[in-house]
Amino acid sequence: MRWLITELSRRDKVLASTGFLIAAQGFVLLELMSFDDQVILGVDRWLKPFKFCVSVPIFLWTVAWLMPHLPAGRSLRATLRWNEAP
Repeated sequence: MRWLITELSRRDKVLASTGFLIAAQGFVLLELMSFDDQVILGVDRWLKPFKFCVSVPIFLWTVAWLMPHLPAGRSLRATLRWNEAP
């Protein structure tokens, strides 16, 4: 597990750190679920933000992991121009 965290930080520190920050927020929301019993349409009101705090870090860590595999010489502007309709 330690190797994975180190490797993610090495590949893209900003994406990895942001993912860890949002995951930490997920743990806070998990605690709030146990203290707050309010429901909205039969669902705990902290469930949707918790799902967000689980899915976004997974996305960010996946992008951080794959980022080094992108071609180095391409710019976003050139890619956007290439994809524009004539």
